[in-house]
Parts: sequence; structure tokens; C-alpha cells
Amino acid sequence: MQTQIQLLKAYRDLYGSISFRQISEQTGIQQTRVFRIFNGHEMRVKEFDIFKKLITIKGEKHSKLFLCLQEASQKLSNEYLMSLERELERKLELWNLQNEIQIEQNLAA
Repeated sequence: MQTQIQLLKAYRDLYGSISFRQISEQTGIQQTRVFRIFNGHEMRVKEFDIFKKLITIKGEKHSKLFLCLQEASQKLSNEYLMSLERELERKLELWNLQNEIQIEQNLAA
């Protein structure tokens, strides 16, 4: 059971606080089952494997991004790195604005 708790914590750390519906769509596990899993019911092996695979996939993407950024910081000019930084900041700002709008729409509904 401790392994399951660690797995779910790792999942939440990588994917954030998404809804049980979104987790259900992402995993293919029924929404009510996802709710039960996150509230302490024991996972089936297949469910465990699904969560483990999603964590591995996202973890690999993150580590690849960090390796790429590390290499870029060593090889590219400061001017180019600053332009990349500004571009990432703009994309994050846009994402935050879209997320805020979505939250407001959900609250209004």
C-alpha cells in the first residue's frame, strides 16, 4: 500500500491537481474507480502499471528538456538564451491566462 501512495504522489507531482474526470480520460480507468483509488482503495496491477507508465513517460520528457536546456546554456550565446527565456515566459503567461479563464467559466457554470 505504501508503494501505491508513493506512486500516486509522484503522479500528482508531475501532473498537478487535475480532476478525477481528467485522470479517468488520461488513464482509461473509470472515474469512480479513480476516486476510490485516490481515497485509499488498493489498485489492481493493471491500474498500477498505467500510472507507472504515465509517470515514466512524463519523467522522460522532463529529463530530456532539462538536458537540452543544460546543453543549450553551455553552447548558445547569452542573447539567444535570453530570447528563449522570454519566449518560455510568454508561453507560460498565456497558459496561466487561459487556465484562469477556464476556471472562471467553470465557476460561472
